[in-house]
Amino acid sequence: MVARIVSNPVHIGKKGVKASVIPNAHLREKGLSLVRLGILVKDEFEAIARAISASIPPGDNGFAGVISANAADIRGLLDYQKLPAICLFDDPVPSDGDIPANAAHATALAAESYPEDEIVRIKSELMSSVFGRLTPPDQIEH
Repeated sequence: MVARIVSNPVHIGKKGVKASVIPNAHLREKGLSLVRLGILVKDEFEAIARAISASIPPGDNGFAGVISANAADIRGLLDYQKLPAICLFDDPVPSDGDIPANAAHATALAAESYPEDEIVRIKSELMSSVFGRLTPPDQIEH
């Protein structure tokens, strides 16, 4: 199980989690940062989640919870040619300023060569079919 950290207010709108929680540029260029649930103990995970949320401009975001998905479901998402659309891999990261090291970090990345409409379609499918609803911090299983 992998999860995307959701911050409030930047990722939360009147209708729930905003599509901006999965930026198109992250899918295609930078990689979408995820956390492998079950690797970190609760205190480690929450420290990382709070630090990441606080680092998102303008810097006054709080940790709202996660949206999570099975890794197999992400890897099973197909592109317009019926080939795997996303590469998902373990990607532990060292500490970076106020953000602690994260041994449970993972990255999801689509091909840079996809046209924008394919990135939008992949993102839509991730949001509607792959990632679940927002899980508040006190309900996350570690």
